[in-house]
Amino acid sequence: NTFTVQYGVLDNVTLSASLPFVAKTALLQDKTATGLGDVNFGARWEPFSLKQGRLPLILFGSLSTKTGDSPYDIGIDELSTGKGYYSVGAGASTRKYIDPVVLFTSVSASYGLKESGLNQLRGSRILESFDPGLSGGFSFGFAYSFNYDVSLTMSYQQSFNTNAEFTFRNTTTKERESFSPADQSSSEGKMAEFAFSKSLIAAKKRSAITRSNIAYALFVLFCFWAGAQMLSMLVHAPGVFEHLMQIQDNSSPRIKIGL
Repeated sequence: NTFTVQYGVLDNVTLSASLPFVAKTALLQDKTATGLGDVNFGARWEPFSLKQGRLPLILFGSLSTKTGDSPYDIGIDELSTGKGYYSVGAGASTRKYIDPVVLFTSVSASYGLKESGLNQLRGSRILESFDPGLSGGFSFGFAYSFNYDVSLTMSYQQSFNTNAEFTFRNTTTKERESFSPADQSSSEGKMAEFAFSKSLIAAKKRSAITRSNIAYALFVLFCFWAGAQMLSMLVHAPGVFEHLMQIQDNSSPRIKIGL
């Protein structure tokens, strides 16, 4: 559970704070961990006033603490309630209204501060420091309104993590060595959510959802799913894009003129 408090300092500035309580269970190891997670602070700013024809721009920033149990200060077989380091982040988001559809997109990045002075035994090595590196991502999607009571939301998310580094000291040779895990990238394009603003079972008469609205929503849903699958394929297999470009280049007509 996470308790969040928001306070509007100005008409276009909002401050927030989140207090998470974490409970984890490892069934195979028969272990549990409960406690306070990492407290987060955030700010949201809308620099421009809303005007017709102008896309709204929202800038946001965040600060994540390490108030939870760090995974680098406990045994490797124990469960943690936090990530173990401070991080700062920033991003921007916007949206576009095309009745009855709302298009939205956002981009964000986060930088983790290096943790040193660690002393965690991992096999024959001792972890002395950890640099989380840079992480970020982007997302986009749409929300479709069937009527005043029912809406559908779907989005695509792409995230990455790079430049992470672990520093170990060998307990036998006393030498230090660094290890950088491979850059990670993940995507998710199957997030769909139906929202009902009122109970479906009520005495009041509801306006019926027409067949044309349902057909149009299913068509948009299929197009979005197909586009997300193609984008995911290009991201995870960069050679496909180059191959397609070569095919297009080879199939185009060529004219040679010699003297």
